[in-house]
Amino acid sequence: MLFYHLAHANSAAYRIRENRLISKEPCFEKVTLQGNFVRLEPLSECHWQGLCHAATDGRLWELFFTFVPHPNNMDVFFKKADDQYDIGAGLTFAIIDVTTNSVIGSTRFMNANLINKTVEIGSTFLAQSFQRTQANTEAKLLMLTYAFDSLALNRVEFLTDYLNSRP
Repeated sequence: MLFYHLAHANSAAYRIRENRLISKEPCFEKVTLQGNFVRLEPLSECHWQGLCHAATDGRLWELFFTFVPHPNNMDVFFKKADDQYDIGAGLTFAIIDVTTNSVIGSTRFMNANLINKTVEIGSTFLAQSFQRTQANTEAKLLMLTYAFDSLALNRVEFLTDYLNSRP
C-alpha cells in the first residue's frame, strides 16, 4: 500500500511517499484544456468506452513501438493513470474531438518532477482516423501552453519512438 503525506519545509508543502520526496505542492490539478479542434479532459470512467472505440480504430494495440491497451485490458490503463496522478507523477487526458464530442485518444503528462520543474509528455495514442490531422498537434500545444504558462515549468520532454513515423 502506498503511503504519502505532506510535510512542511521552509513554508512550502512537499509530498512525501515512503520517506522519499516526490513533488512540491501543488501537484497536478484535474483541468480541462480547450482548443479549437480538441478538448483534453482529465481521464475518468466516462471515457472508458470511447477509448476502447479509439483503440479499435486501427487495432492500435497491435503497434509494436508503443503501448496502447487492448479494449479488454483498459482497466490496467486506467489504474496506471490513477496511480500516477495519486502520487503527483502525472495526469492523463482523454482527447475529445470538438466537432463530434467523441473520444479519439489519450495523452498524458508523466514522470513529473515538479520540484525541478520538469515533466514528460507521452503515452499518446489517437484513433487511426484522426492520425495525421490537427488533433495531435493541438493537443500537444495545449499541454505545452499549460505546462509553461500555468505550471511555470522549465522543461518539457516528448517521449516518442523513432519508429513512430510514416513516410
